[in-house]
Amino acid sequence: MSNIRDELVNVAFQRTFALTDYYNNDLDKRHEFRKKTIFADESLTNDEKSKAIEILIKEYKSSTS
Repeated sequence: MSNIRDELVNVAFQRTFALTDYYNNDLDKRHEFRKKTIFADESLTNDEKSKAIEILIKEYKSSTS
């Protein structure tokens, strides 16, 4: 069982939105950029990255429905 640092996961999730180029109107490209940003974050463990991606996917699905 891993120890997921929820605060760090939330900060990483919020950082992806701060780094997003909003001039790009393509939601799919923004979503892919955000996923890549989370995967590249060396401060997160693999479990924390998975948790952040789960949150990101939920956010993406809610914005496309």
